[in-house]
Amino acid sequence: MLPSLNLAAMEGVAPGLIAQGTSLINLLRQLGGASGVGLIGVFLEWRLNLHGRDVAAASTRRSCCSGR
Repeated sequence: MLPSLNLAAMEGVAPGLIAQGTSLINLLRQLGGASGVGLIGVFLEWRLNLHGRDVAAASTRRSCCSGR
């Protein structure tokens, strides 16, 4: 799929600018991938922090009230 997308993106580029066009496409793909991974990491960290507090609060209540 990616070779087809690269070919479609490069179709309108002048022959003398193919190297620059290819470099730009690769740069944008890498930036998009890195920012996507970063956003997913931030989202997962936020969710883990939120659920971690809920689990800690529930286990504290359970151990406090169980008489142990």
